[in-house]
Amino acid sequence: MFCSSIRKQISYIKIDVSYSIFTPSKLPNAQEAQMTGLIVRLKPNTWVTEKMISHGNYDESLLLLKGELELRIDNSTYMIYEGDSFYIPKNCLHNYLNTSDEEATIIVYFSQSVY
Repeated sequence: MFCSSIRKQISYIKIDVSYSIFTPSKLPNAQEAQMTGLIVRLKPNTWVTEKMISHGNYDESLLLLKGELELRIDNSTYMIYEGDSFYIPKNCLHNYLNTSDEEATIIVYFSQSVY
């Protein structure tokens, strides 16, 4: 169990996005998590990062709980709506924009421990 009051919070000043990691980095018996789960909150008309990014060592899977996103992966663009999920393989350039008038909430999993 990992109580919400002790989740690691990450925010970036240059972009209006916050991350709340809900996967513990250490487990009982000195085990380490093999994935990272986080909640991303993205303000309206805001990109999740300042530029297109890729992850060389891990895949990313997302579930949009609230809002609408424009997802860019390599040279393709997709519209993502509440309840939709998407998968981003490692080494794929990507970014996503909250196109709705409300804060977007996204559950994100990385295929390895990242933080």
